[in-house]
Amino acid sequence: MWWTFYILHLYLEQNKVLYSHQYGFRWNHSSTHALIHATELIREACDSGKYASTVYLDLRKAFDTVNHEILFKKLKHYGIGGIENNWFKSFLQGRTQSTKISSYFSSLLTVFYGVPQGSVLGPLLFII
Repeated sequence: MWWTFYILHLYLEQNKVLYSHQYGFRWNHSSTHALIHATELIREACDSGKYASTVYLDLRKAFDTVNHEILFKKLKHYGIGGIENNWFKSFLQGRTQSTKISSYFSSLLTVFYGVPQGSVLGPLLFII
């Protein structure tokens, strides 16, 4: 799985698909870079006599909201179609999940949205 992540990430970086200020889940980008960028924007606004404000959003369960069909269309738009797109479809579609409380399990339900958390590809597919 790591090789798929590596090739996809390299492709997205080389083709400048990802937003330049997307700091999470990218090589050589971190939350520290995001803080530095935000601090600089605020400093520049203050230095030029402008107002500065921020909005912080807590995107809980954000990985669970990725619409698979939209993701597949975006991958195709960025040049990842055909067999490669079908591979991503097979990776995401047909997944099931259940909940465990103590020793009791719920019945399996098919997952129609989201990317696998804890996977190598999940975060990268999320930012696409």
